Amino acid sequence: MRRHFKDNNNRFAEAVWGRRWKEVFVQDKTLLQRPQAVYAPESASEMVAMQRIADHVLLRIQRRLQPRAFHRLREAVERLGSTLPGTI
Repeated sequence: MRRHFKDNNNRFAEAVWGRRWKEVFVQDKTLLQRPQAVYAPESASEMVAMQRIADHVLLRIQRRLQPRAFHRLREAVERLGSTLPGTI
């Protein structure tokens, strides 16, 4: 898993903090030995809802990395829409 995300983690850390991932997140033994929290959806609908949320977040990140004129308006409309029941 770490190998798979290593390049992206480094790009992210350098863009945000100006340092490599390992410099930001030092390998602390106590931290590494803590119990892991694993997300396990209890139903198919919960899994679908979480996937929708993840997709939405990734789209917002992509829009901020590659801004276009209508993205600001779109995000405002999406924020309003997220207050409606059954939406993200």
